[in-house]
Amino acid sequence: MTSAIHGRNELLRPISVFDNFVGQDGGARSATDPCEVYTFAVPEVIEELPHGMRCVSERIADSERDERRRSFLAEARRELARDLDEDGETVRSLRLALGLSQAQLADRIGSKQPHVARIERGSENLHLNTCRKLADILQVDMKRLDAALRQQEAMLAMRMERDGSI
Repeated sequence: MTSAIHGRNELLRPISVFDNFVGQDGGARSATDPCEVYTFAVPEVIEELPHGMRCVSERIADSERDERRRSFLAEARRELARDLDEDGETVRSLRLALGLSQAQLADRIGSKQPHVARIERGSENLHLNTCRKLADILQVDMKRLDAALRQQEAMLAMRMERDGSI
């Protein structure tokens, strides 16, 4: 049997075996080429990082406390926003154009970073008060915010269709 992933450990276990599947080149494979399907069970929270390692969010928080590094991060976000213009205007591009991180935007709207990530992904239904806060912080009117949110929803729908999630 051909393994889809080489090397097994406690986080990588086969969940199914298929006799027919689609190969990397898009062509169908027959029962003579069976494969295993794996799921990746990655823990949500790592209890203890290896010695000498730090969480990415801690590193970013340290950089945000340093005025010089904070200004570099803000400028990098603005540059990234210019590169994302091809996606159309989204909450993400509006946030980045202001040089804000997801955590900074979340703090300003009285929320948490994962909530902002869901908003930017297009998978969150927002309350009117949250929309008002977002529009104020992102320095746009409600109509422009609505267009940005609709663009995100359209992008999510396209990704889901492409990935076969719908």
